[in-house]
Amino acid sequence: MTTFSDGKAFFDFATLTDTNGVQILGTQQSAITSLVAASGTADGTVADVTGSFDQGILNDNFKELVTNVDLILVALRTHGLIAT
Repeated sequence: MTTFSDGKAFFDFATLTDTNGVQILGTQQSAITSLVAASGTADGTVADVTGSFDQGILNDNFKELVTNVDLILVALRTHGLIAT
């Protein structure tokens, strides 16, 4: 823990460690480009394509995965773990 000049304490998260001395966070990582799915609809599920090929189901599955990866990237950017 470090202190400001006024004596108030703060954590330097770049050097913060757990009780076993393991570093929790390091320096901010490089930006990661958001993904874009050209087609499909995200509906909260990844559907079984079954035995027959269905381009619509595949497009929807990829759109769902892209949407969720982007939500993870937004969270990492929001918390300053990766650059924007």
